[in-house]
Amino acid sequence: MTSMVSLYDRFAKLFAYPTGDYGETLMTVTSLMDERCPTAATRLRQFSEEIGDMELHDLEESFTRTFDLNPAACAEVGWHLFGERYDRGSFMVWMREQLRRQGVTETHELPDHLVHVLPVLGRMEAEEQQRFATQAVEPALAVMITKVTEESNPFRHLIQAAQDFLISVHGEPAWKIDETQMQNHEGFQLPVGSKE
Repeated sequence: MTSMVSLYDRFAKLFAYPTGDYGETLMTVTSLMDERCPTAATRLRQFSEEIGDMELHDLEESFTRTFDLNPAACAEVGWHLFGERYDRGSFMVWMREQLRRQGVTETHELPDHLVHVLPVLGRMEAEEQQRFATQAVEPALAVMITKVTEESNPFRHLIQAAQDFLISVHGEPAWKIDETQMQNHEGFQLPVGSKE
């Protein structure tokens, strides 16, 4: 049986820039989701079907269009929580501390990118994990889902699968991000005692 830490790590790889083993990683995560969250497994199969005939360079292009050239759907949780406000910097400092604390190797992506957030989430203690998932990660994924709506974009299934999985483990998001909350920061708060 695969550990939850390994599952979060593998799921995170699907939000990394595609490489030659992307399809294999997708198959592994889909298989693991069959046990953990059949709804997410179904979404991942839809994703797999839509990218199945793509050459790697086409998949890379689709990934870049979805997450890198479309700021509204970027894979950076802090962006969705805080926008360009100063609080995002504090969140990234907190995330970098979490990366170190949880033993997650930082890549070239920003600390608040899903390739880092999901592995950190998978290593947190239960109470902290629950809070971070429902107050930060799930609300950010919910925004991403609303921004990737084109029927021709296969990554909509991946984002929804991640959301389905987290909800199956942690429950519904604690709040919904809207323009008022982005301006007033009424959602996720850094834990007491974190460095700012």
